[in-house]
Amino acid sequence: MDKIEKGSWIINTVKHTEGVRTDTLELNELEVTERAGKAGILLGKLLVDKQEIISGKKLNVFARTANITPDAIQRYAEILKKFGQVDYKLDKFSNVSELEIYCLSAEDALETVSEIFDYYEPGEIETGNLETLKKTFEFPLSEEEILDKLVNEVGISEQSVSDILAIESTFALVKKERIDSREIYYNEYAFADEGSKIARAVSSLSESQRNDVNYVMNKIKNSQGYLGEALKKEINPDTIAMMECVGLIDGITVNSDFGKADFYTTPQLIGPGIGSWTISSDVFNHAKLLLSSLRYGEYKSVASRGAIYTSSKMMNIVNKLLRKEWVGPCTAIGEDYKLLEMDGVISVKPCNGMYQMRLRQIEVGQLVKQMLEHNMVVNDTVNEIDVFNNLPTGYISPEERRKNIQAHRTEPIRKIQEKFIESIRTGGIL
Repeated sequence: MDKIEKGSWIINTVKHTEGVRTDTLELNELEVTERAGKAGILLGKLLVDKQEIISGKKLNVFARTANITPDAIQRYAEILKKFGQVDYKLDKFSNVSELEIYCLSAEDALETVSEIFDYYEPGEIETGNLETLKKTFEFPLSEEEILDKLVNEVGISEQSVSDILAIESTFALVKKERIDSREIYYNEYAFADEGSKIARAVSSLSESQRNDVNYVMNKIKNSQGYLGEALKKEINPDTIAMMECVGLIDGITVNSDFGKADFYTTPQLIGPGIGSWTISSDVFNHAKLLLSSLRYGEYKSVASRGAIYTSSKMMNIVNKLLRKEWVGPCTAIGEDYKLLEMDGVISVKPCNGMYQMRLRQIEVGQLVKQMLEHNMVVNDTVNEIDVFNNLPTGYISPEERRKNIQAHRTEPIRKIQEKFIESIRTGGIL
Protein backbone atom coordinates (compact mmCIF):
# COMPACT_ATOMS: atom_id res chain seq x y z
CA MET A 1 0.00 0.00 0.00
CA ASP A 2 1.56 3.32 -1.04
CA LYS A 3 1.40 6.51 1.03
CA ILE A 4 -1.47 8.05 -0.93
CA GLU A 5 -3.65 4.96 -0.55
CA LYS A 6 -2.77 4.59 3.13
CA GLY A 7 -3.51 8.26 3.78
CA SER A 8 -6.87 7.89 2.04
CA TRP A 9 -7.87 4.94 4.21
CA ILE A 10 -6.82 6.75 7.40
CA ILE A 11 -8.93 9.80 6.53
CA ASN A 12 -11.87 7.63 5.46
CA THR A 13 -11.78 5.75 8.76
CA VAL A 14 -11.85 8.98 10.76
CA LYS A 15 -14.63 10.51 8.65
CA HIS A 16 -16.69 7.35 9.04
CA THR A 17 -16.36 7.37 12.85
CA GLU A 18 -17.01 11.12 13.29
CA GLY A 19 -20.56 10.58 14.55
CA VAL A 20 -19.48 8.07 17.19
CA ARG A 21 -19.58 9.19 20.85
CA THR A 22 -16.11 10.13 22.04
CA ASP A 23 -16.46 7.90 25.11
CA THR A 24 -16.92 4.77 22.97
CA LEU A 25 -14.18 2.44 24.25
CA GLU A 26 -13.42 0.90 20.85
CA LEU A 27 -12.12 4.30 19.67
CA ASN A 28 -9.10 3.78 21.95
CA GLU A 29 -7.90 1.15 19.47
CA LEU A 30 -7.86 3.79 16.68
CA GLU A 31 -6.05 6.59 18.54
CA VAL A 32 -3.18 7.06 16.06
CA THR A 33 -5.57 6.75 13.14
CA GLU A 34 -7.72 9.52 14.65
CA ARG A 35 -4.73 11.82 15.20
CA ALA A 36 -3.31 11.37 11.69
CA GLY A 37 -6.75 11.47 10.08
CA LYS A 38 -7.87 14.69 11.77
CA ALA A 39 -4.55 16.32 10.87
CA GLY A 40 -5.14 15.25 7.27
CA ILE A 41 -8.73 16.49 7.16
CA LEU A 42 -7.56 19.88 8.48
CA LEU A 43 -4.72 19.96 5.97
CA GLY A 44 -7.16 19.17 3.17
CA LYS A 45 -9.21 22.24 4.11
CA LEU A 46 -6.07 24.41 4.18
CA LEU A 47 -4.92 23.39 0.66
CA VAL A 48 -4.08 26.36 -1.57
CA ASP A 49 -2.61 26.94 -5.04
CA LYS A 50 0.27 28.99 -3.61
CA GLN A 51 1.78 29.73 -0.21
CA GLU A 52 -0.67 31.65 1.97
CA ILE A 53 -1.02 33.04 5.49
CA ILE A 54 -4.39 32.80 7.27
CA SER A 55 -5.56 34.27 10.56
CA GLY A 56 -6.05 32.30 13.73
CA LYS A 57 -9.79 32.92 13.53
CA LYS A 58 -9.98 31.39 10.07
CA LEU A 59 -7.95 28.41 11.28
CA ASN A 60 -10.43 27.94 14.14
CA VAL A 61 -13.28 27.64 11.64
CA PHE A 62 -11.40 25.06 9.55
CA ALA A 63 -10.44 23.13 12.69
CA ARG A 64 -14.04 22.99 13.92
CA THR A 65 -15.20 21.53 10.56
CA ALA A 66 -12.41 18.95 10.93
CA ASN A 67 -13.85 17.97 14.35
CA ILE A 68 -10.86 19.44 16.19
CA THR A 69 -11.72 21.15 19.49
CA PRO A 70 -10.34 24.67 20.23
CA ASP A 71 -7.99 23.41 22.94
CA ALA A 72 -6.41 20.95 20.44
CA ILE A 73 -5.78 23.38 17.56
CA GLN A 74 -2.26 24.33 18.61
CA ARG A 75 -1.37 20.62 19.01
CA TYR A 76 -2.49 19.84 15.45
CA ALA A 77 -0.72 22.94 14.11
CA GLU A 78 2.46 21.63 15.75
CA ILE A 79 1.99 18.19 14.15
CA LEU A 80 1.61 19.74 10.69
CA LYS A 81 4.62 22.00 11.33
CA LYS A 82 6.72 18.96 12.30
CA PHE A 83 6.03 17.50 8.86
CA GLY A 84 6.82 20.72 7.00
CA GLN A 85 3.29 21.57 5.86
CA VAL A 86 2.69 24.75 7.92
CA ASP A 87 4.30 27.25 10.24
CA TYR A 88 2.52 29.38 12.83
CA LYS A 89 2.74 32.16 15.40
CA LEU A 90 1.18 32.28 18.87
CA ASP A 91 -0.45 35.20 20.63
CA LYS A 92 0.07 36.08 24.31
CA PHE A 93 -2.54 33.46 25.28
CA SER A 94 -0.61 30.70 23.44
CA ASN A 95 -3.33 30.48 20.78
CA VAL A 96 -2.40 30.33 17.10
CA SER A 97 -2.63 33.91 15.79
CA GLU A 98 -1.66 33.16 12.18
CA LEU A 99 -0.78 30.10 10.13
CA GLU A 100 1.39 29.94 7.02
CA ILE A 101 0.43 27.11 4.62
CA TYR A 102 3.01 25.25 2.52
CA CYS A 103 0.95 22.25 1.36
CA LEU A 104 -0.15 22.79 -2.25
CA SER A 105 -1.62 19.45 -3.41
CA ALA A 106 -4.00 16.71 -2.24
CA GLU A 107 -1.35 14.10 -3.01
CA ASP A 108 1.14 15.83 -0.71
CA ALA A 109 -1.52 16.06 2.01
CA LEU A 110 -2.33 12.34 1.79
CA GLU A 111 1.34 11.35 1.91
CA THR A 112 1.75 13.54 5.00
CA VAL A 113 -1.16 11.74 6.70
CA SER A 114 0.58 8.41 6.08
CA GLU A 115 3.86 9.77 7.49
CA ILE A 116 2.12 11.11 10.62
CA PHE A 117 0.48 7.71 11.14
CA ASP A 118 3.80 5.87 10.90
CA TYR A 119 5.60 8.41 13.12
CA TYR A 120 3.28 7.77 16.07
CA GLU A 121 3.96 4.01 15.90
CA PRO A 122 0.48 2.48 15.52
CA GLY A 123 -0.16 -0.97 16.93
CA GLU A 124 -1.00 -3.95 14.78
CA ILE A 125 -4.74 -3.46 15.21
CA GLU A 126 -4.56 -0.04 13.52
CA THR A 127 -2.16 -1.28 10.85
CA GLY A 128 -4.30 -4.36 10.27
CA ASN A 129 -7.43 -2.25 10.02
CA LEU A 130 -6.01 -0.37 7.02
CA GLU A 131 -4.91 -3.62 5.38
CA THR A 132 -8.36 -5.18 5.88
CA LEU A 133 -10.10 -2.11 4.45
CA LYS A 134 -7.85 -2.25 1.39
CA LYS A 135 -8.29 -5.97 0.79
CA THR A 136 -12.08 -6.05 1.24
CA PHE A 137 -12.35 -2.97 -0.97
CA GLU A 138 -10.64 -4.89 -3.77
CA PHE A 139 -12.50 -8.18 -3.36
CA PRO A 140 -15.07 -9.79 -1.03
CA LEU A 141 -13.26 -12.13 1.39
CA SER A 142 -14.26 -14.76 3.90
CA GLU A 143 -13.12 -14.49 7.51
CA GLU A 144 -10.69 -17.36 6.89
CA GLU A 145 -9.18 -15.57 3.87
CA ILE A 146 -8.73 -12.34 5.83
CA LEU A 147 -7.08 -14.26 8.66
CA ASP A 148 -4.71 -15.97 6.22
CA LYS A 149 -3.75 -12.72 4.46
CA LEU A 150 -3.20 -10.66 7.60
CA VAL A 151 -1.34 -13.37 9.52
CA ASN A 152 0.85 -14.68 6.67
CA GLU A 153 1.28 -11.60 4.48
CA VAL A 154 1.28 -8.76 7.03
CA GLY A 155 2.37 -10.55 10.22
CA ILE A 156 -0.68 -9.69 12.36
CA SER A 157 -1.51 -12.06 15.23
CA GLU A 158 -4.70 -14.14 15.05
CA GLN A 159 -6.11 -12.46 18.17
CA SER A 160 -5.57 -9.02 16.66
CA VAL A 161 -7.30 -10.08 13.45
CA SER A 162 -10.31 -11.11 15.51
CA ASP A 163 -10.25 -7.74 17.30
CA ILE A 164 -9.89 -5.88 14.00
CA LEU A 165 -12.96 -7.54 12.49
CA ALA A 166 -14.95 -6.85 15.67
CA ILE A 167 -14.02 -3.15 15.61
CA GLU A 168 -14.78 -2.84 11.90
CA SER A 169 -18.17 -4.46 12.43
CA THR A 170 -18.89 -2.16 15.39
CA PHE A 171 -18.24 0.97 13.32
CA ALA A 172 -19.59 -0.52 10.04
CA LEU A 173 -16.23 0.05 8.36
CA VAL A 174 -16.87 -3.15 6.40
CA LYS A 175 -20.06 -4.98 5.52
CA LYS A 176 -20.52 -8.54 6.80
CA GLU A 177 -22.88 -11.07 5.28
CA ARG A 178 -23.42 -14.74 6.05
CA ILE A 179 -23.41 -16.79 2.85
CA ASP A 180 -23.59 -20.58 2.91
CA SER A 181 -22.44 -20.75 6.57
CA ARG A 182 -19.44 -18.47 5.88
CA GLU A 183 -18.96 -14.87 6.98
CA ILE A 184 -18.12 -12.75 3.92
CA TYR A 185 -16.65 -9.26 4.41
CA TYR A 186 -16.69 -6.55 1.74
CA ASN A 187 -16.81 -2.81 1.27
CA GLU A 188 -20.39 -2.09 0.19
CA TYR A 189 -19.38 1.19 -1.45
CA ALA A 190 -16.68 -0.30 -3.66
CA PHE A 191 -19.29 -1.84 -5.93
CA ALA A 192 -22.10 0.77 -5.66
CA ASP A 193 -25.26 -1.15 -4.69
CA GLU A 194 -23.98 -4.50 -6.02
CA GLY A 195 -21.90 -5.51 -2.99
CA SER A 196 -24.18 -8.27 -1.74
CA LYS A 197 -24.68 -9.73 -5.21
CA ILE A 198 -20.93 -9.72 -5.86
CA ALA A 199 -20.17 -11.33 -2.50
CA ARG A 200 -22.59 -14.16 -3.29
CA ALA A 201 -21.22 -14.62 -6.82
CA VAL A 202 -17.61 -14.72 -5.62
CA SER A 203 -18.36 -17.18 -2.82
CA SER A 204 -19.66 -19.70 -5.39
CA LEU A 205 -16.53 -19.67 -7.58
CA SER A 206 -14.07 -22.55 -7.75
CA GLU A 207 -10.44 -21.90 -6.86
CA SER A 208 -9.35 -21.75 -10.52
CA GLN A 209 -12.17 -19.33 -11.32
CA ARG A 210 -11.20 -17.13 -8.38
CA ASN A 211 -7.61 -17.13 -9.65
CA ASP A 212 -8.82 -15.99 -13.07
CA VAL A 213 -10.98 -13.28 -11.50
CA ASN A 214 -8.08 -12.06 -9.35
CA TYR A 215 -5.80 -12.03 -12.41
CA VAL A 216 -8.27 -9.91 -14.39
CA MET A 217 -8.83 -7.53 -11.47
CA ASN A 218 -5.10 -6.99 -10.99
CA LYS A 219 -4.51 -6.46 -14.72
CA ILE A 220 -7.20 -3.78 -14.93
CA LYS A 221 -6.37 -2.12 -11.59
CA ASN A 222 -2.77 -1.63 -12.73
CA SER A 223 -3.85 -0.12 -16.06
CA GLN A 224 -7.34 1.37 -15.90
CA GLY A 225 -8.99 1.50 -19.30
CA TYR A 226 -7.59 -1.93 -20.23
CA LEU A 227 -8.21 -3.08 -23.79
CA GLY A 228 -10.83 -5.86 -23.79
CA GLU A 229 -9.44 -7.50 -26.91
CA ALA A 230 -6.07 -8.09 -25.20
CA LEU A 231 -7.73 -9.37 -22.02
CA LYS A 232 -9.89 -11.90 -23.86
CA LYS A 233 -6.78 -13.46 -25.41
CA GLU A 234 -5.60 -14.45 -21.93
CA ILE A 235 -8.82 -15.23 -20.04
CA ASN A 236 -12.02 -17.03 -21.02
CA PRO A 237 -14.42 -14.34 -22.35
CA ASP A 238 -17.24 -15.97 -20.33
CA THR A 239 -15.36 -15.21 -17.10
CA ILE A 240 -14.95 -11.58 -18.16
CA ALA A 241 -18.64 -11.37 -19.08
CA MET A 242 -19.60 -12.78 -15.68
CA MET A 243 -17.41 -10.21 -13.92
CA GLU A 244 -18.98 -7.38 -15.86
CA CYS A 245 -22.48 -8.76 -15.29
CA VAL A 246 -22.18 -8.80 -11.48
CA GLY A 247 -20.27 -5.49 -11.29
CA LEU A 248 -16.71 -6.61 -10.54
CA ILE A 249 -15.53 -4.65 -13.59
CA ASP A 250 -17.04 -1.91 -15.73
CA GLY A 251 -16.92 -2.09 -19.51
CA ILE A 252 -17.21 0.81 -21.94
CA THR A 253 -17.28 0.73 -25.73
CA VAL A 254 -15.65 3.43 -27.82
CA ASN A 255 -17.32 3.66 -31.22
CA SER A 256 -15.50 5.34 -34.08
CA ASP A 257 -15.79 5.55 -37.84
CA PHE A 258 -12.43 3.74 -37.73
CA GLY A 259 -13.87 0.86 -35.70
CA LYS A 260 -14.88 0.11 -32.12
CA ALA A 261 -13.19 -1.32 -29.05
CA ASP A 262 -14.11 -2.27 -25.48
CA PHE A 263 -12.19 -1.03 -22.45
CA TYR A 264 -12.45 -2.06 -18.81
CA THR A 265 -12.08 -0.26 -15.50
CA THR A 266 -12.65 -1.46 -11.94
CA PRO A 267 -15.18 0.06 -9.52
CA GLN A 268 -12.19 0.76 -7.25
CA LEU A 269 -11.15 3.45 -9.74
CA ILE A 270 -13.08 5.88 -7.51
CA GLY A 271 -10.33 5.52 -4.92
CA PRO A 272 -10.49 4.30 -1.30
CA GLY A 273 -13.74 5.15 0.41
CA ILE A 274 -16.15 4.29 3.20
CA GLY A 275 -19.51 5.92 2.67
CA SER A 276 -21.11 7.75 -0.22
CA TRP A 277 -18.83 9.21 -2.85
CA THR A 278 -18.79 12.97 -3.46
CA ILE A 279 -18.09 13.19 -7.19
CA SER A 280 -21.20 12.95 -9.35
CA SER A 281 -21.81 9.88 -11.52
CA ASP A 282 -22.03 12.13 -14.56
CA VAL A 283 -18.54 13.60 -14.13
CA PHE A 284 -17.05 10.21 -13.29
CA ASN A 285 -18.63 8.48 -16.31
CA HIS A 286 -17.37 11.24 -18.60
CA ALA A 287 -13.88 10.79 -17.16
CA LYS A 288 -14.01 7.03 -17.83
CA LEU A 289 -15.19 7.71 -21.38
CA LEU A 290 -12.40 10.24 -22.02
CA LEU A 291 -9.86 7.77 -20.60
CA SER A 292 -11.21 5.00 -22.84
CA SER A 293 -11.11 7.28 -25.88
CA LEU A 294 -7.48 8.11 -25.14
CA ARG A 295 -6.75 4.39 -24.69
CA TYR A 296 -8.40 3.81 -28.09
CA GLY A 297 -5.83 6.17 -29.59
CA GLU A 298 -3.10 4.30 -27.75
CA TYR A 299 -4.09 0.74 -28.71
CA LYS A 300 -6.21 0.88 -31.85
CA SER A 301 -5.23 3.96 -33.85
CA VAL A 302 -2.53 4.34 -36.50
CA ALA A 303 0.02 7.09 -37.06
CA SER A 304 -1.95 8.73 -39.86
CA ARG A 305 -4.92 9.27 -37.50
CA GLY A 306 -2.88 10.51 -34.53
CA ALA A 307 -1.91 7.40 -32.58
CA ILE A 308 -0.75 7.74 -28.95
CA TYR A 309 2.39 5.63 -28.68
CA THR A 310 3.75 6.31 -25.19
CA SER A 311 2.45 7.01 -21.70
CA SER A 312 4.39 10.29 -21.66
CA LYS A 313 2.63 11.41 -24.84
CA MET A 314 -0.71 10.47 -23.24
CA MET A 315 0.10 12.60 -20.16
CA ASN A 316 1.27 15.49 -22.36
CA ILE A 317 -2.12 15.46 -24.10
CA VAL A 318 -4.00 15.46 -20.77
CA ASN A 319 -1.84 18.29 -19.41
CA LYS A 320 -2.51 20.38 -22.53
CA LEU A 321 -6.24 19.76 -22.12
CA LEU A 322 -6.06 20.87 -18.49
CA ARG A 323 -4.35 24.09 -19.61
CA LYS A 324 -7.35 24.67 -21.90
CA GLU A 325 -5.10 24.47 -24.97
CA TRP A 326 -6.20 23.12 -28.34
CA VAL A 327 -4.87 19.59 -28.96
CA GLY A 328 -4.19 18.36 -32.49
CA PRO A 329 -4.79 18.53 -35.33
CA CYS A 330 -5.38 14.90 -36.25
CA THR A 331 -8.12 12.79 -37.84
CA ALA A 332 -8.87 10.71 -34.73
CA ILE A 333 -10.20 13.70 -32.78
CA GLY A 334 -13.06 14.09 -35.23
CA GLU A 335 -13.95 10.38 -35.11
CA ASP A 336 -13.21 8.98 -31.63
CA TYR A 337 -14.56 11.71 -29.34
CA LYS A 338 -18.06 12.36 -30.71
CA LEU A 339 -20.00 11.27 -27.63
CA LEU A 340 -17.85 13.49 -25.42
CA GLU A 341 -18.40 16.34 -27.84
CA MET A 342 -22.17 15.91 -27.78
CA ASP A 343 -22.13 15.78 -23.98
CA GLY A 344 -20.28 19.10 -23.85
CA VAL A 345 -17.11 17.67 -22.29
CA ILE A 346 -14.89 18.85 -25.16
CA SER A 347 -15.05 21.30 -28.04
CA VAL A 348 -13.93 20.17 -31.49
CA LYS A 349 -13.11 22.37 -34.48
CA PRO A 350 -11.92 21.64 -38.03
CA CYS A 351 -8.27 22.44 -38.80
CA ASN A 352 -6.57 21.90 -42.19
CA GLY A 353 -8.78 18.94 -43.10
CA MET A 354 -8.37 17.40 -39.64
CA TYR A 355 -9.63 18.32 -36.14
CA GLN A 356 -8.51 19.89 -32.89
CA MET A 357 -10.13 19.55 -29.45
CA ARG A 358 -10.18 21.55 -26.24
CA LEU A 359 -11.47 20.53 -22.81
CA ARG A 360 -14.63 22.32 -21.63
CA GLN A 361 -15.20 20.46 -18.33
CA ILE A 362 -11.96 20.79 -16.36
CA GLU A 363 -13.02 18.41 -13.55
CA VAL A 364 -13.26 15.57 -16.08
CA GLY A 365 -9.66 16.15 -17.16
CA GLN A 366 -8.51 16.31 -13.53
CA LEU A 367 -10.03 12.89 -12.86
CA VAL A 368 -8.43 11.38 -15.98
CA LYS A 369 -5.02 12.68 -14.90
CA GLN A 370 -5.45 11.06 -11.49
CA MET A 371 -6.55 7.79 -13.13
CA LEU A 372 -3.38 7.75 -15.23
CA GLU A 373 -1.06 8.77 -12.38
CA HIS A 374 -2.50 6.68 -9.55
CA ASN A 375 -4.87 4.18 -11.25
CA MET A 376 -7.53 5.71 -9.00
CA VAL A 377 -9.15 9.02 -8.15
CA VAL A 378 -7.83 10.93 -5.13
CA ASN A 379 -11.05 11.70 -3.22
CA ASP A 380 -12.12 15.23 -2.30
CA THR A 381 -10.02 16.98 -4.95
CA VAL A 382 -13.05 17.81 -7.09
CA ASN A 383 -15.89 19.99 -5.88
CA GLU A 384 -18.92 18.07 -4.68
CA ILE A 385 -21.74 17.82 -7.21
CA ASP A 386 -25.01 16.40 -5.92
CA VAL A 387 -27.09 16.32 -9.12
CA PHE A 388 -27.46 12.52 -8.99
CA ASN A 389 -28.69 12.29 -5.40
CA ASN A 390 -32.06 10.66 -4.71
CA LEU A 391 -32.73 9.35 -8.21
CA PRO A 392 -35.70 6.97 -8.67
CA THR A 393 -34.63 3.36 -8.37
CA GLY A 394 -35.76 2.54 -11.91
CA TYR A 395 -33.92 5.41 -13.53
CA ILE A 396 -31.64 4.62 -16.49
CA SER A 397 -29.08 7.37 -17.02
CA PRO A 398 -29.09 9.26 -20.33
CA GLU A 399 -25.45 8.23 -20.79
CA GLU A 400 -26.40 4.55 -20.83
CA ARG A 401 -29.24 5.15 -23.27
CA ARG A 402 -26.97 7.11 -25.56
CA LYS A 403 -24.33 4.41 -25.43
CA ASN A 404 -26.91 1.77 -26.38
CA ILE A 405 -28.16 3.88 -29.27
CA GLN A 406 -24.58 4.54 -30.36
CA ALA A 407 -23.77 0.82 -30.27
CA HIS A 408 -26.82 -0.17 -32.34
CA ARG A 409 -27.47 2.99 -34.35
CA THR A 410 -29.35 2.72 -37.61
CA GLU A 411 -28.39 4.72 -40.70
CA PRO A 412 -30.99 7.46 -40.02
CA ILE A 413 -29.73 7.84 -36.42
CA ARG A 414 -26.13 8.01 -37.66
CA LYS A 415 -27.02 10.79 -40.09
CA ILE A 416 -28.86 12.76 -37.39
CA GLN A 417 -25.86 12.47 -35.06
CA GLU A 418 -23.45 13.56 -37.80
CA LYS A 419 -25.64 16.59 -38.54
CA PHE A 420 -25.85 17.48 -34.85
CA ILE A 421 -22.06 17.25 -34.39
CA GLU A 422 -21.46 19.39 -37.47
CA SER A 423 -23.82 21.99 -35.99
CA ILE A 424 -21.78 22.07 -32.75
CA ARG A 425 -18.51 22.51 -34.65
CA THR A 426 -19.79 25.30 -36.91
CA GLY A 427 -21.61 27.24 -34.22
CA GLY A 428 -25.07 26.23 -35.41
CA ILE A 429 -24.51 26.80 -39.13
CA LEU A 430 -25.68 23.79 -41.16
